Amino acid sequence: MSADDRARAGPVPRGFTLIEMLTVVVILGVLTAIAMPLYREHASAARRAYARATLMDIAARQARYMALQGVYADKAGQLGLPGRFPLDVLDGQPGGPLPAGARRVVWYRVSMTLRNNGEGYIASAQPVDGQRDDRCGTFTLDDAGRQSTFGGSLRPSECW
Repeated sequence: MSADDRARAGPVPRGFTLIEMLTVVVILGVLTAIAMPLYREHASAARRAYARATLMDIAARQARYMALQGVYADKAGQLGLPGRFPLDVLDGQPGGPLPAGARRVVWYRVSMTLRNNGEGYIASAQPVDGQRDDRCGTFTLDDAGRQSTFGGSLRPSECW
């Protein structure tokens, strides 16, 4: 090809065509549609682990308190926890209710119910805010170590 032929052919096209750009957008959309539900389920499972760990921590603290006092504690402070029941689970750690205007997201709220005048208890972790529609529902753990869930679509064995 001579220099004259190249000059008549015009500039070499650069960049992407509209069809190529639309193809990339469609592929990204399909990948996002597949990945987002998987990510949400993974994040939800991680928050469930925080709730279960908090209940197990409370059970260990209750066992220690029972060994020393002869009854189970009904106040978070008696167990060395901040605040009072119900406790909000924030970033995997139990804490007291958030002050007004606080911007952190609470995933679970942990409460304690004593039975038989302090001879037994049931600790529960109820999903709130962004975790409210969780498939496991509310986790419970009692003084005998029985683990259960209610209000969810999965069996307790799938959640604990």
